[in-house]
Amino acid sequence: MLILPIALDKNEVRRVPWVTWTVIGVCFAVHLALSVLWAGADAAASRQLDQSLQYLGERPYLSPAPRLLGLMGKDGRAALKRVAEQWANAGEAVTPETAQSEQERLNQLTNEALESLDRLASHRLGFVPAEPNPITLVTHTFVHGGWLHLLGNMLFLFLTGPFIEDLFGRPLFGALYVLSGLAGAGAFAVGAGESTVPLVGASGAIAGVMGAFLVRLAARRIELLVLPVPIIPAFRFILRVPAFVVIPLWAIEQVYYATTLAEADSPVAFSAHVGGFAAGLVFAGVLAFLRVEQSHVNPSIERKISIEQNPAITKANDARLAGDHTAARRLIDAVLKADSRNVDAWNVSWQIALDAGDGERASEAGLRLIELHRRGGDDDMIWGIVGEQRWRALRMPSRFRMSVAELLAQAGDAREAIDILRHVSAECAPSDVAGLRALVSEGELLWRAGDQAAARRVFERARGHAGCSEPWLERIEQAMRVSRPTRDAGS
Repeated sequence: MLILPIALDKNEVRRVPWVTWTVIGVCFAVHLALSVLWAGADAAASRQLDQSLQYLGERPYLSPAPRLLGLMGKDGRAALKRVAEQWANAGEAVTPETAQSEQERLNQLTNEALESLDRLASHRLGFVPAEPNPITLVTHTFVHGGWLHLLGNMLFLFLTGPFIEDLFGRPLFGALYVLSGLAGAGAFAVGAGESTVPLVGASGAIAGVMGAFLVRLAARRIELLVLPVPIIPAFRFILRVPAFVVIPLWAIEQVYYATTLAEADSPVAFSAHVGGFAAGLVFAGVLAFLRVEQSHVNPSIERKISIEQNPAITKANDARLAGDHTAARRLIDAVLKADSRNVDAWNVSWQIALDAGDGERASEAGLRLIELHRRGGDDDMIWGIVGEQRWRALRMPSRFRMSVAELLAQAGDAREAIDILRHVSAECAPSDVAGLRALVSEGELLWRAGDQAAARRVFERARGHAGCSEPWLERIEQAMRVSRPTRDAGS
């Protein structure tokens, strides 16, 4: 079975993620250039190394160079030891002259193989724990072991990098990427300090970006392409799983392999993944604790991308960014009184309410923005409002939550819509008709999803609601007359 992440459910960013695109472009350019300049060099070096190892395997009484032993790995060294013991137990012997001549030949073959390896890009630019070089701590992240290695890494960076860059800003995102790469190399060196096998690839740095993604965007749903039989691509299906499920499972796998496999012998540097991931978690956690995004990053970005349509809107936004919500509210209310359809003004009003934790005003602005964007046909802006995480932490009025649930249900995200409806019905007073509306809507979604048992339970609660009049009962009966429901969401 093959499982590949292919997309996110919400993929809006405020600015072009130049740092992410630059890293991806440089990685592809470097790999293409090295593939041309060192064409055939890898195969030639491998042949020479195999020749040295074969010569040694046939003469296990010889003394291999320490670096050659390091390249053999733990399993190779154990095999050589067994062969040497078998040779000694057989009672065979060679003359000193023959041994000296063969040792010289082995040394010659080894030196030629090592010289060929040293000329390879992976050895020049990769990070070798036994021979640490400060420059390769950075260059190793731009060199990859093959096209599949490169494409896999760039796919993960493409899916996570733009959104973390959008949240942290370009300088901090660049710092996160570099520091995670350094942490990955450091973790690899700890696990394989004497290894002469170079570490290459951006995996450690990208693992750091994934760690930051888990801290900041854990609720985002990742679309996974599942190929039960990879050789039959037509037989496939898509899963949408929250990041807080996918990324921790990936991290647990990396920790397991990093602690159970010999780092120097594994073709994958799992410890580098773990080190980079941990660095990303810490980096994002520190920024969240210090509120760097709120105090520095967001004001800077919004100042650069804001449209100065009305000077009063700009002043209101500046007051908001300075933390003066009262002045900001007074200025923006004056603009909206004069022009109730000003989208920019309503957007600033929305931001002011979110910053101030004012659920009632946030609901008013959010609903008005949804209405205006729907008239303008701007679906991306609507989903920007729906996907905003800050309103979820506020006590938003039921009318706003019901509108969001309706939008999600129309988009096919029944699971999240049901979660929101359940919050509405739980928070409403027993006599509040909004709670009844939420119950009926939840029951309808469950019925259409194929969970008839759960839908019946919800409808029974709706029937027992104080405001359940004849029209509501008719709506419930009509919903239950829908034939052949199919399951497309869980309860």
